[in-house]
Amino acid sequence: MNRYCGGTPSPLSFKKPRYLLWDADTDRTWPTNDLLVWVKWFERGKSRRVGFIQYPWGDTCSTVALGMDHSFGGPEGLYFETMLFPEEKHQYLQWRYPTPQEARRGHGIAAAIGASRIDRWDNALNFCILLAWAMLLFTAINIWRIQ
Repeated sequence: MNRYCGGTPSPLSFKKPRYLLWDADTDRTWPTNDLLVWVKWFERGKSRRVGFIQYPWGDTCSTVALGMDHSFGGPEGLYFETMLFPEEKHQYLQWRYPTPQEARRGHGIAAAIGASRIDRWDNALNFCILLAWAMLLFTAINIWRIQ
């Protein structure tokens, strides 16, 4: 069974697809290795945004469907990306995910990190503590889901 196609068997079932296209309206994904199919999907202009937050102090948290595998040879394809941009624009945080469901969860965690910022980005120790807290929260959510 192919996890990228919602359980539908396909010729790509045993191989990581190069491109994973996502339909925001139906929340459906489908794999392809054809660059022209990916280009048409990307040019279509439909929303590839999974989540977006603009904070009052100017920071931005955005999660989008990349459609192209950004794992750089990793075991699992990474087709979605969350980025947290501070107002200063000289530093940012980035996470990548294999599925839209994981991207939504990651966007929630990144949004919490962004909401708790309050001038902590310049203090590396506080930021590391906050990131560790977010990772523990993410792990606890996953453990709770499994049980």
